Amino acid sequence: MKNFNDFSKICIYFLTLLFLLNLSSVYAQWEKIYIDTLAVGAVIPIAADIENDGDIDIILNQITDFNTFAGKIVWYQSPNWIKRNIQDNFGMAKASDLNNDGQSDIITTNISTGEVVWYEYPSWDKHIISTYLRLSLSLEVIDLDKDDDTDIIVIGAKDNKVKIVWYEAPDWAVHTISEDFYSPCFGLKCVDVDLDNDIDIIAPTGDGIFWFEAPAWNSHDIDTLKIGRNIIDIGDIDNDGDIDVLVGESESGRVIYYENPTWSQNVVDWIGGPWGVVLADLDKDNDLDIVVGGQDDDIVCWYESPSWTKYIIDDTLDEASGLCVIDINGDSLTDIVACCLFGSQLVLYKAIETKVNSKDLTPKKPKNLILQQNFPNPFNFSTTIRFQLPRSEYITLKVFDILGNEIETLISGYKSAGDYEISYNENNLASGIYFYILHFGSIIEIKKMILLQ
Repeated sequence: MKNFNDFSKICIYFLTLLFLLNLSSVYAQWEKIYIDTLAVGAVIPIAADIENDGDIDIILNQITDFNTFAGKIVWYQSPNWIKRNIQDNFGMAKASDLNNDGQSDIITTNISTGEVVWYEYPSWDKHIISTYLRLSLSLEVIDLDKDDDTDIIVIGAKDNKVKIVWYEAPDWAVHTISEDFYSPCFGLKCVDVDLDNDIDIIAPTGDGIFWFEAPAWNSHDIDTLKIGRNIIDIGDIDNDGDIDVLVGESESGRVIYYENPTWSQNVVDWIGGPWGVVLADLDKDNDLDIVVGGQDDDIVCWYESPSWTKYIIDDTLDEASGLCVIDINGDSLTDIVACCLFGSQLVLYKAIETKVNSKDLTPKKPKNLILQQNFPNPFNFSTTIRFQLPRSEYITLKVFDILGNEIETLISGYKSAGDYEISYNENNLASGIYFYILHFGSIIEIKKMILLQ
C-alpha cells in the first residue's frame, strides 16, 4: 500500500506540473532577419523614422562594405531595408530633428578629423558644428539647458586629456563640462539624476563611472574602479522612481547595475564582452528587462526582471556588439536590432507570439485595487498608466504637480471591474516630478512619475 501511495503522489506531482506548464506564459520567440551581411565595423544601430512616414528605419555609422576602416553613414530604409549611403564619416551617430522641420537629421562625430557635423534631411547637406575634439567616442543630442533648441554633448580628446564638451545651440558655443579623464569613454547619457529638474550627465570611463550635476557640473562618483566599460543605459530598474545605471564591463565581463542614490552594485551576470546593454520591457509586465550583446560569446540574450532569468535569443551572431530595442513593425511586440563590430551582420530579431497564455482565455475579475507604475518612467511626452478595479465603482484619475496643483483629469465616471490602461500625453509641462492619483470610492492610490522634456 505504501508503494502505491508513493506512486500516486508521484503521478499527482507530474500531473500538477504538467497543468502548471500549460498555464505558464511562453515568452516570445524570435525570427532572425538579415538586414545586411556586409555591415563590417558597425558599432551601434540607431532606430528612427527618417522620412516621417510611420516606418522605423535603421541608421548605422562606422560601417563599410569592404574593410573596417572606411567609415560610412548608411540608412536602411524600411520596410524593405533598401541601403542608402548618406555620407562618409567615421564615428558615432544620432538621429534628431536638429532644424525643427519635422524630419530626422543625422548628427555624427568623426574620430579621425575631430569634426562634429549634422546632415540635413533630405539633401544630406553637411553642416560642421565643431572641430574642437579628436577621438569623439560618445555623442548625445538633447536640449540640455531647456531653452527649446537641441544641444550636442560629446566626449573626446583635447590637449592630451579626455573632455566632456557641450555645444550649445544655435551658435554652437563650446562649454567644457569636465576635463579630468585620462582614458576615453564610450558611453554617455543625459538625465535628471537627482530629480532637481536639471539634466545631468552620466559618463562611464576607464577611470570609473561618474555623474556631473547641472548646472555647475560638480562631479559625483558612482564607481571609481578602474576597469573597461563600453556602454551604459539608464532607467528605473528597481521601480522606485529614480534613475539607475546599467553597465556592461568589457574587461571583467560583468553586466551590472547601480541603484540610485546609494549606487549599490547588483551583478546580473558575467558574459564575454558585453558591448551592448539596453533596458526595455520585453515581456510587457511593466518592469525593465535587460538585453545584452556579448561580443566574445557571439550572443544576444535578455534577462527577465526582477529575477534576472536568462533567455538566449541567438548564440551564433559573430562579434555581436551594439543593440537597439524597439517595436519596429508596429505589432506591439518589442523587436531587437543587433550589429557586429567585425562580423559584418546587421540582424533584426522580430518578436513572434507563438502561444496564447491559456489562463488568460477566461477573464477573471481582479481581487484587489491595483494602480501600476506608469511606463515608460521617466517619460518624454507620452506614457501609459495601467490599473485594475475589483468591482464597479465611480473613479477619478487625475494628474498633479509636485505642489499639489491639479494638472488634468484623465478619468471621471463609473467603471466596471477589470483591467484598464490609459495613455497620458503631455507636451506643455516642464520637466519634473508629477503624481497621478486614483480615487476608487473611499480608497486613494498615488504614484509618482517623472517627465523629461
